[in-house]
Amino acid sequence: MDDELKQHLVAMEGRLDAKIEQLDAKIERLDAKIEHVEARLDAKIERLETRLDAKIEHVETRLDAKIEHVETALLTEFHKWASPVESRMRTHRSWFYEVDAEVELLKNRVQKLEGGTPSA
Repeated sequence: MDDELKQHLVAMEGRLDAKIEQLDAKIERLDAKIEHVEARLDAKIERLETRLDAKIEHVETRLDAKIEHVETALLTEFHKWASPVESRMRTHRSWFYEVDAEVELLKNRVQKLEGGTPSA
């Protein structure tokens, strides 16, 4: 090869090395910017998660309170309904006992009239 071509190739190699160094510097700056953006995003995501956790906890607390209120209201209304029903059932139960006793008495009287032996 002739000297002029060698010089031209050496000069091109030098320019390529300079361009590579420039690109390396730009890549380092981009990496630094990316790390900075990632750090900011991580911080924002952390704040957002904290806010969401707080809101979810608040909603759960309100929901628990409302569920408890509904349960209390249902139990109260059920008790209001059940008390008179229980009283009526006791009245009906005693009435059925009386009717059973009368039927048994009448059954014994009919058996006696028919000449049979009354049941115990």
